[in-house]
Amino acid sequence: MTEKEYSWNLIGESEIDPHNDLPDISIQRFALSHILIPFRDYPYRSITMINLHPDTWNALMLPYGGLRIDNPMAASGVKTFMDLSHSLHDLITDNLNDYLEGARRELSAYYSEVADLSEIPPLYRNYSLKFSKSANQWTAYVFTYHAAPISLLTAAGLQRAELRMKPASIRQALQEKRVEQTKLEENVVAILKSGIVEFWASSVA
Repeated sequence: MTEKEYSWNLIGESEIDPHNDLPDISIQRFALSHILIPFRDYPYRSITMINLHPDTWNALMLPYGGLRIDNPMAASGVKTFMDLSHSLHDLITDNLNDYLEGARRELSAYYSEVADLSEIPPLYRNYSLKFSKSANQWTAYVFTYHAAPISLLTAAGLQRAELRMKPASIRQALQEKRVEQTKLEENVVAILKSGIVEFWASSVA
């Protein structure tokens, strides 16, 4: 069995063509992640990342929560990465209440009060497929990103880092995979690479 990570998206450049065939594997777990991007619009435009475990993990991420599902039949019949994307979307739709409740519960680690997540439209999605040696199984992931004002990020004790929404700042963060000397986690790198943040910065009034 090939122990490899696959990443793709359906908008813009993708590491893998989503029309490619999946490897000959059995996918047993599905992780549906609801990610919030804390943003500031005034007096300057920026996004804020948090370091939830600076003494151990010590990495900057965007707040997230969601739902994990163990169901080997959920991907039965899928042939391509695009097919798998559709299956992940179906899992969100079919389990919407549990997905939103799981996201709300886990996001409460970052927010003293979590907004109505059903009212926040998605900005971007990307996907990955990973093999866990410890669990000895493949997991398919969908990461759905949503904008949320920085004013909502009020849980006590969070270590934060801010990134200005400027092309030069974004390019430097991607080149170094760090902001303020702290490494960036996957969900930050993915949204910065997508170009969505730069487009967002140029289009926000």
